[in-house]
Amino acid sequence: GLILVQSQYVTGSNVSSITFDNLDGDTHKNYFLISRVYLPSGVGAGGATLNVTLRPNGLTTNIATTYRSSVNASTSHGSWALAHPLISAGATSHGLTITDIWATTGKPRFIKSNYSWYSSGLSALVDTEEVTRWSDTTTNITSLVIYGDISNVQQAIIGVNSEFHLYRYEV
Repeated sequence: GLILVQSQYVTGSNVSSITFDNLDGDTHKNYFLISRVYLPSGVGAGGATLNVTLRPNGLTTNIATTYRSSVNASTSHGSWALAHPLISAGATSHGLTITDIWATTGKPRFIKSNYSWYSSGLSALVDTEEVTRWSDTTTNITSLVIYGDISNVQQAIIGVNSEFHLYRYEV
C-alpha cells in the first residue's frame, strides 16, 4: 500500500518552490506524488508559459523527457529537457497531476506523470502524459524539489491552495 511520507500546502501567498527532503530513494524504492496545482492570475506576459517541474535532488542534469498532449481533440508530441513537468500552462490555470517515481539507484530512474488541467486563457481542458528518464544511476534521491518558473526564470507561480502529497510504496 501507499505510505504517506509528507504533505505540503501553499497558503498565504504564492511560492516559487516546494521541497520534500530527508528522503532515501534506495530505502523507499518508489514514490507516488499527487499534485493539485493552481497557477495564479496576473503573472507572466501575454502568452507566457508557466512551468511547474519536479527535480530529483533539485538537479537539472541527465534529464530527458518526452510528452504527449491533447488539447480539444488535437494531439502533439514533443520533448523537454532539464526537469520533469508537473504542469505547463498559461496563467489562471489549475490541474491535477499523478506522478510515479522509480527511486532506487543502480539503473536509470523513470518518472511518469499524467496531468489534466484547465486554462481559462485557452478555454480548454488539456490532458498530458510525461515520461522522464533520469540517467544518473548512482545518486540517491534525498529530495524532490517542485520548482515554478516562467521561461526558465524561477518565479512564485505555485499558487495559493496548491497541495502536494508524497507517498512511498514497494512493488
